[in-house]
Amino acid sequence: MTTRRDLLKLCAGASAFAVGRSILGNSAAAQGGWKVAGQSAPRLIGFDERVREFMEAQGVSAGQLAVSFKGKLALNHGYANGAHPGVESTNLFRIASCSKIFTCAAIETLRASGKLDMSSRVFPMLGIHAPGVPGQRPPQHMNEITVQHLVDHAGGWNDHGEFTAKNGQRIPSSNFDPVFGIRKIAQELHLSGLPTKLDMARYMYGQPLQFVPGTQNFDSTNGNSYSNFGYMLLGLVVENVSRRRYVDYVRSVPLAHDGTSDVYLAHTAQRQRMPREVWYEDAGSGPSALFPFKDVVVPNPYGGEGYVTELMDSGGGLATTAGTLARFIGQHAVWGLGGRAVGAERSGSMAGTSAYTMCRPNGVDCAFIFNTRSFKNGKAYENFTNSIRKLCDSKEFA
Repeated sequence: MTTRRDLLKLCAGASAFAVGRSILGNSAAAQGGWKVAGQSAPRLIGFDERVREFMEAQGVSAGQLAVSFKGKLALNHGYANGAHPGVESTNLFRIASCSKIFTCAAIETLRASGKLDMSSRVFPMLGIHAPGVPGQRPPQHMNEITVQHLVDHAGGWNDHGEFTAKNGQRIPSSNFDPVFGIRKIAQELHLSGLPTKLDMARYMYGQPLQFVPGTQNFDSTNGNSYSNFGYMLLGLVVENVSRRRYVDYVRSVPLAHDGTSDVYLAHTAQRQRMPREVWYEDAGSGPSALFPFKDVVVPNPYGGEGYVTELMDSGGGLATTAGTLARFIGQHAVWGLGGRAVGAERSGSMAGTSAYTMCRPNGVDCAFIFNTRSFKNGKAYENFTNSIRKLCDSKEFA
C-alpha cells in the first residue's frame, strides 16, 4: 500500500477529453502502441515526454499525470503503452497511501466544524474495551491513543524493523502490519470469513505497542512509526462522528466541491473492478486475503499481497484520477491537516499501484499514478519523480 512509508518533503473546470486521442504523433500504432489521451498542452509537452520515456523503459502499461497551476488544471493526460486499451484522464486508478490525503481532509473538516476533538481517545470513542482475542489484555497505554496521535503516526506502532529514534530510544518492531495480515487476523479471531474493520481494531487492541503513544512521531522516528493501521482507525473515527460510511463522507457535501465526487472505494477482487477502472500488474501471487480459510492463490493486486482494499479504505483503499488528486491538493494538505501544504509530497505504493502527489512553492500541484510498482530499474521511479519535480518548477509556470 505504501513503500512501507510515504515520502516527505503538483482545476476545476477540466473539459471533456477525446477518447484515445494521440498527442505525440498521428498514429499510435506507428509508435509501438503508445497512446496519450487528453486535451493537448503543447507548452507542457515535456511532461508527456518524461512519462513516455519512463513507461516504455520500465514496461509500464497504464498511467496518468495531471498538473494544476494556481487552482486550474493545465495538463490532464492518460497514457497507455503496448498492446493495451487506451487510458483516458477519466479512468480510475487505485491510489494506495495517497488515500490518506482524503482521510486527513475528512478529519480536518470534522474538527473545523466542532464535531471532533483531536484529543479524543480513539479506542474508548469506538466502544472498544476488550481485545478480540480471549485472554489478552490491552497494553498499558492503549487507551491513551488520541486522534491527533493517529494523524501524526504517533500511536505507538512500529511494523518496520527495529530502529533507534532521533532521541536515542531503541524502538522494537512488531514485524506485523495488520492491513496486510487479514488472513492471520481472521484465523486468530476464529471468524467464519473476513474480519470487519472493528474486528481488526479489537484484535490490535490486545497487541503490544512499541512505544508510548505521543512520545515519538513520523519525524522523530525517520518515518519508521508510519502506520497504515492508524489511518484505518481514523476512518473508523470519521464513521463514528459523521454516522456515515467513510467513503460516503469523503464524497459528501463538505468535500465534494473539491472534487471528491470522483473518489471511490476500490474493490480487491479482479471481477469487481469498476467500469472506468484500469487493470493492475504485478508478477507476484499469494494466498487470497479474501478467503482467509482457503488455499486459493491469486495475483498480488487482487488479494495475493494480503490486503483487502475494502478494509483499508482510509489507509490506502481508494481509487480516483490524477486530475482529482492534483485539484484536491490545491485545497487540502498533502501531508497532515490543513490547507494547501507548500513543498509537501506524498507517495503511495502497493501491488499494482504507484501514486505520487507534490505541492510546489510556485503554485503547481502535480499527481501521477501508474498501474504497477514493479520497475525494471530500482532507481527509475525516483529519477522519474525528480524529473517531474523539475518540470513543475520550470519557467513555464513563472
